[in-house]
Amino acid sequence: MIFTRKSLYLQYHEPLKLLRWQWQGPLSQARFEEAFQELLFITLHYDVQRWMADTRGLPPLGPQEQAWLSEEWLPEFGLNTAVHHLALILPDSLHNQLVLESALHEAHQYDCGLIQFFSCAPAALDWLAHSPGEAEMLEHQWQTSLGARKQVA
Repeated sequence: MIFTRKSLYLQYHEPLKLLRWQWQGPLSQARFEEAFQELLFITLHYDVQRWMADTRGLPPLGPQEQAWLSEEWLPEFGLNTAVHHLALILPDSLHNQLVLESALHEAHQYDCGLIQFFSCAPAALDWLAHSPGEAEMLEHQWQTSLGARKQVA
């Protein structure tokens, strides 16, 4: 299942309880908070256990987003979700890399499971999936859906 919600492009795969997301569009404090609250809601609603966060397209995070992420959202995510594998595709921006690394350092006080960093989606999916075939299928669905969205736009 692939869908768009609150500045996010999302893929949910029930057999793995996997949620994959990628940011789309501009960034504002309100959009950032709404999107991350939506991620938390979906994660809890579907009992997501594997997360793939593709942060390459995330606009530069400001101090307000950083503080809210670390102080408000991350404790709720760490304490209330069943996520035990988190694949993080590092952002292109060095600034955002440092922000995310700092937030993840804070996350160690919560049990956020295993966290791995990747430079591309296929490698992250290989780590999260049960088999290479399953990872390839998920990536193919994602790319096909992205291609269809670009043709419509």
